Amino acid sequence: MRGRKSVLGLLGSLSLLGWLGLAGLCVFVPQAQAFIVINEILADPPAGLLGDANADGAGSITQDEFVEFFNPTIHVIDISGWSLSDAVKTRHIFTGGSIFLPRGILVVFGGGHPQSPDIGWFTASTGTLGLNNDTDIITLLNQDGETIDQVTYGSEAGQDQSVARSPEGTGNIFVQHLSLVNANERRFSPGYFINPVIVTEPDVNDPPGQDAQDGPVEDNNSQGANPNVPEPATICYLALGLGSMLLRRRK
Repeated sequence: MRGRKSVLGLLGSLSLLGWLGLAGLCVFVPQAQAFIVINEILADPPAGLLGDANADGAGSITQDEFVEFFNPTIHVIDISGWSLSDAVKTRHIFTGGSIFLPRGILVVFGGGHPQSPDIGWFTASTGTLGLNNDTDIITLLNQDGETIDQVTYGSEAGQDQSVARSPEGTGNIFVQHLSLVNANERRFSPGYFINPVIVTEPDVNDPPGQDAQDGPVEDNNSQGANPNVPEPATICYLALGLGSMLLRRRK
């Protein structure tokens, strides 16, 4: 029995070392190196239930407004203390413990009671986003006040639909949502991409374009893995779970 326990102990130790090695995948990027993009903006929700973007069963021209963010990197990013503002003032501050997973999407709604369990969402901490329909400047700042991304849009955002990057997540221009490939009359898509795209690690020195523009751009990159799936994070959580199980078995 002693020999068997020794073998089991060795295997457990090796497994624990492997677990710790895999846990190294859970590395947080320093905020100065973080890279997140504003991907979709709904400033003018359609009237009634057609504009119920937060899926709470009540259409609202203020509460259904939203700004969607995408993390195109392979890194987990701590966005605690980051803020979202428009041209007037700060509209939302991300609370402590706010984590942005790799290839993940987060949405900030104007308010209401979002019923979207499959997506990551917040409601504006100030109670409203207050987005103008004709023109506004949306800015994402880190906790040090440094601009991570900024989008300026015009009257194209005031047409009962959102404006979104084209191609989604990686494009250099913004178009009206109905102009996206495969939109199929969907006027907005908070928390998910209509077209899965190939995402490469972005160059922080060459971020996507920052100005919304009219005009459809055909998405020829709608193939590959859907960016909504945080593969490195999944491996990380699996490793942590396995490690915890091994530790319990050794007790």
